[in-house]
Amino acid sequence: MTARSYLTAYLLFLTSAPFGLHLVYVSRPKQAVVWALTFGGFGFGILRDLFALPRYVREANLKDEERIVYRKNQIELGIKPPWSFNRVLLQCCIGVYFATVFSFLVPSPLDGEIVQDRDKVISNFLYALGLACGVNLVGSIGNEQVLFLQPFLVSILVALVALLNDINLFGLDLGEEKLLSDLLVVAHIVLIQGNCIR
Repeated sequence: MTARSYLTAYLLFLTSAPFGLHLVYVSRPKQAVVWALTFGGFGFGILRDLFALPRYVREANLKDEERIVYRKNQIELGIKPPWSFNRVLLQCCIGVYFATVFSFLVPSPLDGEIVQDRDKVISNFLYALGLACGVNLVGSIGNEQVLFLQPFLVSILVALVALLNDINLFGLDLGEEKLLSDLLVVAHIVLIQGNCIR
């Protein structure tokens, strides 16, 4: 592996920061995908990367063995990454973005057609899958890792609540039902953030 250059990293940053090419160069492909989807972390990530790029280059220049030893030591010592409001906010945004895109994979009924229960179940399952994928992607940026199963299971719970809301099992009005689903999503993301490992 060739050593990454600070100059090259900053040149890529200056020419393509919203698309994340500088992040691909410093071996952060998951973050590059998020940057490409959000045009540089909604602009805020570009400003952050201006100052974080030297750290990214140093991390990319570590040999694979050094990186493995570093992660193993962090896990053995029980050191978790600090809680990050920015990461939680990005998990919410990307999770909901992926969930919305995934749920649109089920065709909408035409005017006058009745929505089949099967379509609601599939759409909610795809919503849960998209939410878990988005949260997992953002949670696994950098040295942190999030297991996929935990966000997926909680997302399935959110999808089930949404299905139950469709038949108004809880007897709540529409605003209360939406609030209940949103609170579950936020609680889910905060739990995931607390369980990140390096």
